[in-house]
Amino acid sequence: MTFKEAQQAFENAPYNQTAGAYLAAAMQYEADGMIGDDTWLNALAEIRDYLLKGPTITITVFSMKSTDEGSTIVESRDEHEFWDIAVKQDGKDDPIEEVDDITDEEVLQKELNRLHQKYPNASWENVP
Repeated sequence: MTFKEAQQAFENAPYNQTAGAYLAAAMQYEADGMIGDDTWLNALAEIRDYLLKGPTITITVFSMKSTDEGSTIVESRDEHEFWDIAVKQDGKDDPIEEVDDITDEEVLQKELNRLHQKYPNASWENVP
């Protein structure tokens, strides 16, 4: 991966993996004299800031039911048929991860545990 590719991947999706790839590319390019001091220091500052702050992730659990048009969010537990989960990062329109059509509470709990481990600093919300 080139330095620019690693930089763009990190900027588009700042995660530990992309931060590591960005740092590795920056280190290699700096060692080879292919980037200047300002670019090197900027890359280090971006990675440092990410590590100190981390991305803002929100995990939302939706109570859903099927309709003739597809599915819709329900307001009451009586109408509930299944759950959908969306994992979003602030500033991004599309979810970074989705889990759809969970009908079993045990499966839901396993998915929530998995997501909690993967995104330990995420905020959580239930809709409704």
